[in-house]
Amino acid sequence: MIRVFINPRFSPSLIAARLIVQRQTPEYVGAAQKKFAWWIGVAMAATMFVFFIIVNAYSMITGIICLICLVFLFFESVFGICLGCMFYPLFFKDKVQYCPGEVCDVRNKQDIQKTSGSQFLVLLAFVVFIVLTVFVMNDHFREQPYDFFGNVPIEQAK
Repeated sequence: MIRVFINPRFSPSLIAARLIVQRQTPEYVGAAQKKFAWWIGVAMAATMFVFFIIVNAYSMITGIICLICLVFLFFESVFGICLGCMFYPLFFKDKVQYCPGEVCDVRNKQDIQKTSGSQFLVLLAFVVFIVLTVFVMNDHFREQPYDFFGNVPIEQAK
C-alpha cells in the first residue's frame, strides 16, 4: 500500500529487499508498468479483505482471485516474469520500457533459448504422466488422511 499510495522508497518490503540483494546488479524495470502491477495486487488484496474480513465469506470469486495471485507470484518467482507488466500494454498506449529480461525487445533467440522437438516431447510426456497419475491415484486421494504416528483417522483423533 505504501508503494502505491505514498512512495516506493518508504515501503518496508522494498527496504528489506534492497538490503537482501545489495550485492547484486540491479535489473531496472519501467516504473509505469510496475506501478500498474502493484495496483493489480492492491485490487486483489482489497477484494480478498472485503470478502474474508468484512463479509466473513468465501466464494468462487475469492478462489479465482487466489488462483490468479498464485499464478502471478509463480511467474514472478520462478521465471522472473511480471505478468502485470506484460498486461500493461493492453490497458495503456504508452510504450513499455525496461522490461525484466528484455522481454519487450524484439531480438533473435540465443541457442540456450531455443527448444527442440525432443524437449517438447519430454514436456508432453511429463504432462501426460501427471494426468495419468491423477486418474490412477484418484481413489487414493479421496481417502481420509491418517495421523502419521498414531495411524488414527483425523476424525477420530479429535
